[in-house]
Amino acid sequence: MIGARKHLDFRGKRILEKLTIGKSFRMGVDFPNEACYVYLLDGDLAVNGVGSKTTLVPKDGVLLNCGYYFADFTKTPRQATEVLAIHLYPDVLREIFRNEMSVYSEVNQKRSLPVKTVDNIIMEKFVDSVLFYFDNPQIVTEEILALKVRELILLLVQSTHSENIHQLFTALFSRKAASVSEVVNAHIYGNFSVSELAKLAGLSLTSFKEEFAALFGESPARYIRKMKIERAQELLRVTDHSVSEIAFQTGYNDLSHFSKSFHALSGSSPGAFRSQVRKSKKPFG
Repeated sequence: MIGARKHLDFRGKRILEKLTIGKSFRMGVDFPNEACYVYLLDGDLAVNGVGSKTTLVPKDGVLLNCGYYFADFTKTPRQATEVLAIHLYPDVLREIFRNEMSVYSEVNQKRSLPVKTVDNIIMEKFVDSVLFYFDNPQIVTEEILALKVRELILLLVQSTHSENIHQLFTALFSRKAASVSEVVNAHIYGNFSVSELAKLAGLSLTSFKEEFAALFGESPARYIRKMKIERAQELLRVTDHSVSEIAFQTGYNDLSHFSKSFHALSGSSPGAFRSQVRKSKKPFG
């Protein structure tokens, strides 16, 4: 759950936002016509996109283009995660960079987003300067906000190795077309419901199920469960990971649910399956 939320606005739009998230929490976010730079201040965060999963630790950031995402805020010893989000709207960027170039200029698109920016002193100092304004909102003006957004964009051109601002803008506002197979392959071992996978694919639940059945020959729930259990069997064979660790690695947060699913497809419990495998490998004599 969101414990605290502060924001600073530019022309009526939320530009800078600071979130405090209590305990473990999954939040679905749709950026239909905006991009976003997310910087992790404290805690643990995983951002799941169309065909990607980006894991962040404190002082890491990720630049997200428009699209649908699930943010997983995982439990930390301090029970909270702090995030700074900077929202990037095409009309706002067009105004801020009006003397340089148009957001919609034709450029050769070479960048692929999301792009992760790892801990570096330049971004850390930039974020510190932004946090100062959350502590002192009375001095914030739209001119200051425009300067901070401009500064971020110029830093991101360097950190994402874009050739220029044009190229970065094109990457930010090109919504990636998602295929069902791409979404499934990227997130099949994650703890995602079928409806959540449909959202990542940009489809209604009905359309997603129809396309899925056409591709894989069975329903999403049946196919995904089968693939998860096959992966769990492989991990039980070749690793010494605990059953609970394997359950988590194959997208089960509930151990009893994992055990029931495993038994339904394998005919035995995970522990019994591992024992049988090891027994069969024992040399005679």
